[in-house]
Amino acid sequence: MLFWNREAREARQFITETLDDIVSVLDECTAALNDLRFRADTVLRPRLAQGDIQKVETVIQQAEENLNACRKTLPLLQEFARSGRLSHEGFRSVKPLLLHEDEDSRQVSFDTAPQAARWLAERALEFARYVKETQIPWLEEALNYVRESASSSDELVEEANSARQEALQHLRELQSRHPQLRFSFSEELAEEMEQLWDQLQDALKRRVYSEIQDIAGRVKQTAEAVTGSAEEALAFYRDPNEKLMEGRAFLDRLEQEYRRAELELPEVFFESRRALENAAIEAKSPEPNWDEAMRLYNIASGLAQEAAALLEEGH
Repeated sequence: MLFWNREAREARQFITETLDDIVSVLDECTAALNDLRFRADTVLRPRLAQGDIQKVETVIQQAEENLNACRKTLPLLQEFARSGRLSHEGFRSVKPLLLHEDEDSRQVSFDTAPQAARWLAERALEFARYVKETQIPWLEEALNYVRESASSSDELVEEANSARQEALQHLRELQSRHPQLRFSFSEELAEEMEQLWDQLQDALKRRVYSEIQDIAGRVKQTAEAVTGSAEEALAFYRDPNEKLMEGRAFLDRLEQEYRRAELELPEVFFESRRALENAAIEAKSPEPNWDEAMRLYNIASGLAQEAAALLEEGH
């Protein structure tokens, strides 16, 4: 009896001290979860993809369930701290809520009420701290990531659209100033850019930010290629000999760099040289097809840049 009284007294003291910690963490977590739910529902829901919404809501629900389990232990712990009595029925109803995923309820049993009450207090504090230290930080990080991703994506989409519009306008102006020419290579790139733009609109609807950022970058790169290829084609038309000399010199230097690096020349290098020579043949023919000559020159230029990029990767 003496031992039981000492055990009960120590358990009541422990629970009295622990109750303040449990209540403090519960209050803090409740306020944080309410703020997170508000932000998720009213601020970020329009920016969240459906899969993200479900994941955030799942974690919020799990956190609330953990806190509710802790709240249900409070009356039992308060009564034990006051009187030293623990409701057997109350303990049986709360115990399953505080078990770990790998625990079997039948294997969690106690010989005395003080032992059971201690377990309730320890588990309630553990669950509350898990919400505070793990689940709430995860939610904070997830919502901050969405906010930052959405903001950076907006900027990238705006930049991509600006580059796209400028490229299309520039191409239209060149076509207007040189109606005798076609810029078929640039037109094909412009069509590819518009297809990418359509894909970007779909990604925006689905709010998949990694995909949005990737496609926006590709739109911008293609826009630059539209403008660059059109200017290169026009320069080739105006002075094909000079551009052919530049192209051959570039390929010669590139070949030497590959040799010095002891790397095998890639197939795109030879494709570039063939396209360049075919452009030369077409440009020097009695009645040149300038659209075809310019297209071949653009192809040669693009393949040469690809070969140069492969050399960089090889190093």
